[in-house]
Amino acid sequence: MNYKNQNYSYNLKGRTAIITGGSSGIGFAIARILGFYGCNLSIVGREPKKLNLSKKKLKSLNIKIILNNCDLTLPESAPKVIESTIQEYKKIDILINNVGGLPSSGSFLDLTDEDWIQSFQLNLMSNIRITKAAIPYLQKSKAPRIINISSFVAKQPGNFNPHYSVFKAGILNLTKHLSNILAIDKILVNSISPGNIVTENWNDYITKKSEVERIARIQIEKQENKRVTEPTPLKRMGKPIEIASLVAFLSSDQAAFITGENFNIDGGRVKTI
Repeated sequence: MNYKNQNYSYNLKGRTAIITGGSSGIGFAIARILGFYGCNLSIVGREPKKLNLSKKKLKSLNIKIILNNCDLTLPESAPKVIESTIQEYKKIDILINNVGGLPSSGSFLDLTDEDWIQSFQLNLMSNIRITKAAIPYLQKSKAPRIINISSFVAKQPGNFNPHYSVFKAGILNLTKHLSNILAIDKILVNSISPGNIVTENWNDYITKKSEVERIARIQIEKQENKRVTEPTPLKRMGKPIEIASLVAFLSSDQAAFITGENFNIDGGRVKTI
C-alpha cells in the first residue's frame, strides 16, 4: 500500500448533514464538529430560542446552516425537513438521528399507556419517519451515512424508565436491519450508545430535582454525579464532544468499511461483551 497517497483528514466539505435534536447538547456538538469539517447543516429542533442561538454560534464559525423548527413526533414534520434541506442544498449525504429523551419518568408500574406512546413517538418513530423520508436522497449520495444515537441503557437497562430503554434498544435493532437492506446502495448505518453525558438536559435535571426536593443544588449535583459515576470504571461523566468526534469519524471516508455496528461511549459502564 502506498501510504503517501492516503488522506487521513475528515474532509466532509460540501456534504449535507441533517441533525435532529441539533440545537443543544450532543446534537449541537455534532453540528459544530461536522460544520468544522465542511458540512452544510440542516438542524432540527422544537424550541425556536435554542435553534436561533445555535444558528448564531455556528454562523460565527462560518458554518452554513438552515433551521427546521418542528416536532418530529408529528408525521407531517419529517417530509418538511427533507423538503427544506433539498430546497437549500439540493442533496442529503448524512442523517444524524439524535432526537430523543424522557417525556415522562417512572418505574414500570408507574408508567401509563400514554407515557409509553409518547416515548415511542419521540425515541423511535421520529427516527423511523425521517430515515424513511431521507433514503431516496441518500441513495443518490456518493458517501451516504445514517448514524443513530441510542443509549447505554439499550443494552443495560436500569430500574426506572423502561419506556426509554426499550425504544433505545429498538434503535439498535433498526440500525442492524437498515445496514443490511441499504448496503446495496452503499448507505452505511451505524449507532452510538452514549453513557451519562454532561449536557444542558443533565443540568436542568439537577436544578429541577433540587427544586422538587428542596435541597441545595450543589448537594443534589454531588449526589447524582456520585450515583452515575460510581458504576462507571472511568469514574466520570462524558462530554458531548466525545460523542461528536466518533460521529465525525463515522461520517468520513475513513469509516467506509463500517456498517451495522453499535459503539458504546460510556466510560466502560456497559459490562456485556
